[in-house]
Amino acid sequence: MTILFIFFFLMISDGAASTKGSLLEFSSRDELVEMAGYGEKKVSTVLVAGSVSCAARSLGDAHHQLPAWPVSGALVGVKCHTSKNKISSNWTRGFTDEFGDFMIDLPSHLHAIPDLPEECSVQPLRLPRSSLCRPARGHRHKRLRLASVRDGIRTYRAGNIRLVLMQSSRNALDD
Repeated sequence: MTILFIFFFLMISDGAASTKGSLLEFSSRDELVEMAGYGEKKVSTVLVAGSVSCAARSLGDAHHQLPAWPVSGALVGVKCHTSKNKISSNWTRGFTDEFGDFMIDLPSHLHAIPDLPEECSVQPLRLPRSSLCRPARGHRHKRLRLASVRDGIRTYRAGNIRLVLMQSSRNALDD
């Protein structure tokens, strides 16, 4: 009886192996790529969101907050380090809308970066010519914070990137 069971088991496993081989043998390249989890269909999405605004620097009371306005048309970049030596990095770019908001979809090769909030940061790369603002000293980049995970979409927030009114522009406005 034991010999019959072993013989039966070997026949089933041999048949399954030949079926598996034929499945791979008769599959097209596109089907194999799809089975492996690659291809045209996105498996996950990673978004980086934030905003860019500008405010005049308060000369007197440090606690007094002056109103800020959105900066539209600013080029914003997400920089991700892709190696341990932090020399190699990838940039992904996007523009702010009329409200100063941006949302950048990271390419799939950056989705699996371990500890993405520590390895990626956001910074303004270029401001519109009409802008009277510049990045505040010491605030060249913003770290990411995980905001939500839902239905295969991870969203990270960079918060508000605050720019300051350039001193020479402010003096010209006062005249």
